[in-house]
Amino acid sequence: MATENSFLAGEAEVIRVFVAESTLMANELLAAALSSDSRFCVVGTGKTEDEVLAGLRSPIDVVVVGMGIGAPSWGAHLTRRLMTVNPRVRVAMLLERAGRDEVVEAFRSGAAGVLSRTEPIEVLWRCIESVHRGKVWANDDALKFLLEALANRPSDQATGLKPACVLNEREQVIVQLVAEGFTNREIAAELNLNEHTLKYRLEQLFEKLDVSSRTEMVLAASARDPREPYPVTPEEYMGASVDNETRYKWYSRAAEQPFPFAHLTLGEMHLEGIGTRKDAVGAYAWFSVAEESARRIMNAGRAYREWLASGLSDEQVARADQMAAQWLAQHPKEGGLL
Repeated sequence: MATENSFLAGEAEVIRVFVAESTLMANELLAAALSSDSRFCVVGTGKTEDEVLAGLRSPIDVVVVGMGIGAPSWGAHLTRRLMTVNPRVRVAMLLERAGRDEVVEAFRSGAAGVLSRTEPIEVLWRCIESVHRGKVWANDDALKFLLEALANRPSDQATGLKPACVLNEREQVIVQLVAEGFTNREIAAELNLNEHTLKYRLEQLFEKLDVSSRTEMVLAASARDPREPYPVTPEEYMGASVDNETRYKWYSRAAEQPFPFAHLTLGEMHLEGIGTRKDAVGAYAWFSVAEESARRIMNAGRAYREWLASGLSDEQVARADQMAAQWLAQHPKEGGLL
């Protein structure tokens, strides 16, 4: 069960940390280590997904997620869920083995900082402080793994950003050359640009991706944003003439995230044989996934509403309900998807 500790209101410099390890002992040991420093206040711990998500009801600055040997994908999966429920929370991930696959998976799941358990506790402290300030934390080896991962990706998949931030072909090339270690002069020569123009293009990329350095730019372009990777339908994004096979591929990719509308659409496409062969078993499976995804979102939404309602007046709750009803009336399609 998630545990909670009180913290002093008004101590803005104290970072509120939630510890999420897969075992009780690991949680207790890490919480004790962090509590020994006055810069941090451990506001809770959790060893299951439900316990950690329940902990998000309290104000939290950084979640430290452990990726254990026995469940190497647990940390990445949990981080994706955390980002979906609360996109503002920052995650620092502890890896048992900081190999290439583990590092890349950690950042792609949404972690802002990644470090190995073999690092001294002081390194974890600095990592937490860094991600709390909105920075990316990784050592040289981890950055090298990420740069290699981006450099090896096909250019047409170089970004999984939301449509408003999708990089054009020239921007993708610039990011990839930066990832490969090219200097500004070398990139300018490669693209037949002068260095002043390239500098301007880089500044535009920094603003577009909301970053402040070349390294953060590469990380932002290489890591899929788990909070809003596919917020529109393929018809809205590519036009009404999109073919069924493309629609099926689009929703299959969107289904990797907790989006019930994508799961529901795939069930309908399997049922009707649209973009794929008719498959009643596959349709049943996708409808089951859609139902479970929607249930989890409903539970999370209900928990948030109950928590917020405890601090709102009856009038405020009534006004919020009216606002929600008006939005659903104006967006019948979106409301029906859930």
